[in-house]
Amino acid sequence: GIELCNVLSAGELEQAVQQYAGEYRDRIYPPLRTLALFMGQALSQDGACQDAVARHASERSGRGMRLCSLSTGPYCKARSRLPMELVVQLQRQVGRHMVQRLPHSWRWRAHPVKLLDGTTVSMPDTPAHQEVFPQYRRQKPGLGFPLARVVGILCLGSGAVLDWAMGPYQGEGSSEQALFRTLLDSLEAGDVLLADCYYCSYWVLAMLKARGIDLLTRQHAARLFDFRRGQRLGQGDHIVRWPRPPRPAWMDRDTYAAMPEDLTVREVRVRGRVLV
Repeated sequence: GIELCNVLSAGELEQAVQQYAGEYRDRIYPPLRTLALFMGQALSQDGACQDAVARHASERSGRGMRLCSLSTGPYCKARSRLPMELVVQLQRQVGRHMVQRLPHSWRWRAHPVKLLDGTTVSMPDTPAHQEVFPQYRRQKPGLGFPLARVVGILCLGSGAVLDWAMGPYQGEGSSEQALFRTLLDSLEAGDVLLADCYYCSYWVLAMLKARGIDLLTRQHAARLFDFRRGQRLGQGDHIVRWPRPPRPAWMDRDTYAAMPEDLTVREVRVRGRVLV
């Protein structure tokens, strides 16, 4: 896992392996080496298991180590043994270390800037995947692939993924905002969060404001705005109050009661776009 050692210390790597991988035999494909090969495979243009195995065999030969088989079976088995918890823990540690090493001048007015966005990914069409990640409902039977929705928080300065959440493409609790709510603890007071217009929501703004976090997003197309109203700051620039909407189905009554009755929001027009 020499690639990981460029960011994390040997002690941190060893601790993570002991905690999540436990005891393992001295194999040709130990956990960290398997993970490093998997990362290289995912980033390579070829993307084939055979290419990863060939690279591993070449490196072992160059170090004077015993030659290993070019069969992909042992590598694939080692890859399937990798605990998901180990991968997630190392990813979060790498993100934290990259942020900590950033020069302070890379912040915006002393504030860390983070990005929020979502996407979808497809995966092999197997019964196990279809059960957890069903495909698009309008897709004809026998066609298409299982879909998963992924929402991530990234550091603007380093590009590191700080945290992420994954769920089904559709169904109860599968929206981007629902996944984002599971990531709120990854943000800290003083952060500035950049997001697209999908997150221009009263509830997102209220939850972030309660944690001391600022949000910058484009105005949602469904929301009406009028720069002739509110506290005018300049042309196409004003402060308005958003009243609290009715309680959504996913929110319990106690949480709704704790929400502010209105929010003070700044709206400004920049190059034809309204930012909130």
